[in-house]
Amino acid sequence: MNIKTILLLLILFTIYFGMHVFIYYSILNFFNVIEKKIKFILGITLSILSVGFILSMILLRLSDFFLIKYFYFLTTFWIGLLTTISSAFILAWVLIFLFKSRNVKFLVGILAIAIPFLFGIYGVWNAQNIKIKNIEVTIPKLPINWQGRKIIQLSDVHLGQINGVSFAEKIVQKVNNEKPDLILITGDLFDNMSSKTTEFIKIIDKLESKYGTYFITGNHETYLDVDSVISSLKNSEIHLLNNEVTNIAGLQLVGLAYPQSGELRDKNFIKNLFGYNSELPTILMYHSPTSIIQNNSVSSNQHSNIYWSPDTNFDAVKESGVNLQLSGHTHRGQFFPFNLIVDYIYKKYDYGLFTEEDFNIYTTSGVGTWGPPMRTGSDSEIVVITLH
Repeated sequence: MNIKTILLLLILFTIYFGMHVFIYYSILNFFNVIEKKIKFILGITLSILSVGFILSMILLRLSDFFLIKYFYFLTTFWIGLLTTISSAFILAWVLIFLFKSRNVKFLVGILAIAIPFLFGIYGVWNAQNIKIKNIEVTIPKLPINWQGRKIIQLSDVHLGQINGVSFAEKIVQKVNNEKPDLILITGDLFDNMSSKTTEFIKIIDKLESKYGTYFITGNHETYLDVDSVISSLKNSEIHLLNNEVTNIAGLQLVGLAYPQSGELRDKNFIKNLFGYNSELPTILMYHSPTSIIQNNSVSSNQHSNIYWSPDTNFDAVKESGVNLQLSGHTHRGQFFPFNLIVDYIYKKYDYGLFTEEDFNIYTTSGVGTWGPPMRTGSDSEIVVITLH
């Protein structure tokens, strides 16, 4: 872990714990809390919540007891609420200061907690309410047999403790209802807290399409253990593309794995893949909406850059002859205000379809969630791509 990452994490943790302190003193002030017992209970509760997410992850590594699962859900839900409640109390303090009125402090305090809580409940519902996103993409030299065909992109499903068996079954049903010709899973199929990889694969195997299901690894497969994921897929119907090329009825598909420690990739990485033909219409599956070039052998630097200073120069992909890059990873920020931050960091490539001459890139907001089981700044989506 480099110094830049360490400093950034220290800043983030300082802000994170500072938000708990801010909420603590805001509640004391807005509700005029003076009893020591109530102060103590409030302080203990917020202290537990502040370390709860890390604690619950540690406990889940040791046991999947149902009470631990509920504790994990509660602490992840709290992380989502934290930013919204903090924002609401900042606004509440501004309103009290501007209008110089203390008679409504109690009411304003109630609203500063109630509205974010209701917003959070909506976010949990919205995360489970998977939407179908239809887009159309024009690809030069597209074979006649692919004209008007449908490809489905799934990304960031994060099957695990939060998005479980019923969530996976819901996805399979929705995808099969679309009757796709090809299904592409662009990473993070599993959550790094997943302990039921084999069980989930049995469900995903029920996906139906003319040309099958293809999968590339994302960062969470790396955290979970890439080798174990690959081993679990060996006897499944899911085709893993691990820096590989395949030709599907005249449409070339390239799958790049999430970069590993010590791996170097230059601008010719795709061209040098066995069997690659730059003259064929080509779709690239790459988890993050960033450049494929990796010129730093330190894994922590690679991952840090993808998160905090991503390279959104796609010249290497364009020069390789790729017509469509399919990515995910960003979740479109997932919840407020991270949707605004992610949009800024990824320079607009955090979500949506962008066309630049013969090159297209689509970044999906993903199907599942990581951390807070809510979406208030984006939707859970299954992408249906119609080719022309």
